[in-house]
Amino acid sequence: MHGLRGGQAAGAPPQYYAPPADAYQELPPETPEMNLEPWLDTTYYQEALDGFNIYDPTLWLPTIRFSVKGMMFWPWFLISLSTFLLAYDLLSLHPEHVDLIMMPLTAHGVLGGALSFLVVMRTDTSMNRWWEARCSWQTILNNCVSIGCQTAPALPTAAQTEQMLMELMAFVLCLKAWLRDTTVQREEIGPRMDWNYIRRLNAAYCPPATALNRLSHTARQNLPEKLGAAIYDETSEALREMNDMVGACIKIKRTPMVFSYIATLRTFMLLWLSTLCIPLIGDFGWLAVPVSSLIAFLFLSVEQMAVEIEGPFGNDANDLPIESFLIDLEKILLEMTPVFL
Repeated sequence: MHGLRGGQAAGAPPQYYAPPADAYQELPPETPEMNLEPWLDTTYYQEALDGFNIYDPTLWLPTIRFSVKGMMFWPWFLISLSTFLLAYDLLSLHPEHVDLIMMPLTAHGVLGGALSFLVVMRTDTSMNRWWEARCSWQTILNNCVSIGCQTAPALPTAAQTEQMLMELMAFVLCLKAWLRDTTVQREEIGPRMDWNYIRRLNAAYCPPATALNRLSHTARQNLPEKLGAAIYDETSEALREMNDMVGACIKIKRTPMVFSYIATLRTFMLLWLSTLCIPLIGDFGWLAVPVSSLIAFLFLSVEQMAVEIEGPFGNDANDLPIESFLIDLEKILLEMTPVFL
């Protein structure tokens, strides 16, 4: 345990204050009332988190889902319907024609292996984009904490320290909104955030770049002369790295998968799934309908998953839960405010 502070008697029980983070900080017996009003609207962000898939990977049942929705519904429905109609025609109306479709599944098996390889490559590429976006955001958050730990406390006044911490939160807010093609809304910020400052950032062509510029200006204008050069060099390096990560996010956002690859994959997939029912009906009869529907579901659901994680900055269930990142960052930065310390 940390040493006793504030002249607390050795035999007296320590007093604790529960901050927004998941920890207890030992405080002196007489602690002044703290103003820990948030920069974010906690209710707004908690409700936004409900739309993301946040799960326990050790549990199986919550992760098993059979959902046909979104872009995969119509291809799956048409393939299943066409298989049923063809089976009804050949098995019920014209059973004498069944011999015409008695063919081995070898050709479709070989083509299915090639299709599976293309689908795996597609999914792997999308997952790499998702992971690069996650790493970029983590680097941004790490540098925000670094500036909050090293630069903000070195500013001469408590107001200037508070201003820099607020500008750090404003930067990540604007980056989140900009990557989602929107602006920061009034209802998502808390009483501690300067709404007029947010409005000026919203009006910029590239709000994240403008926010980084303001952070650099705040540090350069307010750091003390004796420590200014050394600390500003470290701050500049952190801001440069944050700018690089913003660029990485822009690259992911504005560079979709190559059109010819997606067009070839989807055309190949639909042709294969549409013709697979012919040999299946010849070999399995009515059982071909659920088998064909299940195979179509598997391939189309993987393609839909790849599409969702290809652009990881949105509000889809499998996108990055950026709201969670911002909530955690706010808890850390609030403990660096002058009123907390």
